[in-house]
Amino acid sequence: MKSSCEISKKALQNNYKTLRDIFPDSELAPVLKANAYGHGLDAVYKALAPLEPPILCVNYFFEAARLRELGYKNRIISVGPSFLEDLEPARRIGLEITIGGEDLLEEWLSLENKGRIHLKFDTGLSRQGLYPEKAQSYSKKIGKFSSFLQGISMHFANVEDVTKQSYAEKQLSSFLEVKSIFQKAFGSSFECHTAASAPSLLMEKARFDFCRIGISLYGFWPSDLTKLSFLSTKPRELPSLEPALTWKTKIASVRKIKKGTPVGYGCTYTATQEMTIAVIPIGYYEGLLRHISNRGAYMLVQGKACALLGRICMNMSIIDISNCSSVKTGDEVVLIGKQGDAEIKAETVAEWSGTIQYEIVTRIHESIERRLVA
Repeated sequence: MKSSCEISKKALQNNYKTLRDIFPDSELAPVLKANAYGHGLDAVYKALAPLEPPILCVNYFFEAARLRELGYKNRIISVGPSFLEDLEPARRIGLEITIGGEDLLEEWLSLENKGRIHLKFDTGLSRQGLYPEKAQSYSKKIGKFSSFLQGISMHFANVEDVTKQSYAEKQLSSFLEVKSIFQKAFGSSFECHTAASAPSLLMEKARFDFCRIGISLYGFWPSDLTKLSFLSTKPRELPSLEPALTWKTKIASVRKIKKGTPVGYGCTYTATQEMTIAVIPIGYYEGLLRHISNRGAYMLVQGKACALLGRICMNMSIIDISNCSSVKTGDEVVLIGKQGDAEIKAETVAEWSGTIQYEIVTRIHESIERRLVA
């Protein structure tokens, strides 16, 4: 392979256990959507399987179907949008569907064979969810079908970007009103879940029956502000989360260029001195964002930072290896992760790109091998 991602089984398992210790009164529901946040659905599931997670969350039906093929027999919840055509296939494999719109709710109510569902309420994200002010009406519609209601849920809009959670508290208050209405109608026969990684870490009141753990499972803090907020309240309890992904490739070719030689499309970089450069078989098709071109980005060769030169191409990029010794075709290059004493964090790549680490790891192309390592 020209490129591969090594996925650390130890890191994933340690992160899972660390988070489980922080939330002892709630179940953990690892989120494996988006190819397990770019880490590889198969690899991540195989790492977690010995821990027997009681619930896994996905976005698409095909992700749930693959988990069943891999042997997972516990609960799976689809947290993303679903359509009428998804309902029967989901029922057949025991996939619990999230209903976040009135049209789908009506379609589900009309089905003769119903699968288990979660009703999602929009308490302030303006994305996916039913109207909290109509909770009484929805509870009446569910009525005699309440045995199929597995849970009610919501999603926070603004936790990781702030240190004061006033908006999140407002959302939570709205959800609690919905919960009260449903409890009056159905008792405690259904679950409640609201918290992804950041609210799970910062808002104990939001944990409920289980926490939908995504980015933190893979060893990342949702944001620097989330980490600072946690430290401000529990300075001695900062959890040790270890990034599970290392992205590697190989040098495709090496060449020397003279001072004044332009490099790459658009000639946006010109050699300031005689240089040794290397071509890397990774470009924006493979998931290396073109936006980081000429922004101080680098890769690691022989444990040294090697500057990215010029524009990233579709399937290639060019780096300066002048400070390395005896580099040859096939030598290892690290794009994300550690090499010797040096490290490039996904958060660093995100800073170069003007985005978030979530996007950096999920954009790594699915065709690139994810290899589970100890």
